[in-house]
Amino acid sequence: VHTPLEAPPELRGNGSIRANYLGVISDLDTQLGRVINYIKEVPQLKNNTLIVFTSDNGPSNRIGSTAGLRAYKGSLYEGGIREPFIVWGPGIIPDKAQGTTNEHTIVAGMDLPPSLLSIADVKTPDSIAFDGLDMSQELLSKSEAKRSDPVMWVRPPDYNANGNWKGLRSRNDLAIRQGKWKLLVETDGSSTELYNLEKNPGETINLVADHPEITKNLKEKVLDWFEEVIANSSAQAKYWERD
Repeated sequence: VHTPLEAPPELRGNGSIRANYLGVISDLDTQLGRVINYIKEVPQLKNNTLIVFTSDNGPSNRIGSTAGLRAYKGSLYEGGIREPFIVWGPGIIPDKAQGTTNEHTIVAGMDLPPSLLSIADVKTPDSIAFDGLDMSQELLSKSEAKRSDPVMWVRPPDYNANGNWKGLRSRNDLAIRQGKWKLLVETDGSSTELYNLEKNPGETINLVADHPEITKNLKEKVLDWFEEVIANSSAQAKYWERD
C-alpha cells in the first residue's frame, strides 16, 4: 500500500484520505485472498509455497498507526523502522508453529535473500557476500535465536528525525540495534540517544548517561559502518553533513 491512495470506487467511502486508505487495505486483503486460495487449490503449490508479509518502512504521518511507537516513515525511531513480519507456509512451517509469535528474534530486510535461498536449497557462489544473515530457521519457526550481528540504518536524506518530508539537516542520521539496545546519533557523533527497547519501546527514556560504555561501543560501530558505506557506494556524505 502506497500513496496515492486510489481505492476502487465502491470502497472510497466519503472520499477522504482515511476512507481511501481503508478501501485500499480492504481491496488488498481481497486480492491476497485470491492468491492464497489459488495456492491452496493447486497440489504442486499448497505445501510448497512460502509467503512473507512485511513492509519497507512505517506508515506516513497522515495515515496509519504505529501503535505507540515513536515517529513515522522516514524516521529511525521505531515507528519508522519496526515492521509487521508474517510468514505463511503450510507444509513448510511446522503445524505446531502455525499462529505463534516470535518476539525474540530481530530480522531485517537484508536477511531475506540468504534466508529464502537457504529455504529453497539454492546454493550461492562463495564470491557472494550478503549483507544480511541466514535467518531461515527463524522464518520457519524452528528457532527463536537472538541475532548475532547488529543492524544499522542511515536516515533517508530527504526526511527529518520525526519522519517528516524535507529537513536535510535534522538529527538522528544513524541508528544501530544490538540486542535490547538501540543507539541513535548524528554522523558527526553528536546528539546521541540510547534506549533499552525491551523496557522502553516508545523510546522516551534516553540512557546515555547511565550506560557510557554501551554508548561508546555502539557509537563507534555505527560511525565506522557509515564511513565504510560512504566509501563503497555512490552515496554522498554531504547529504548528512551539518552546516
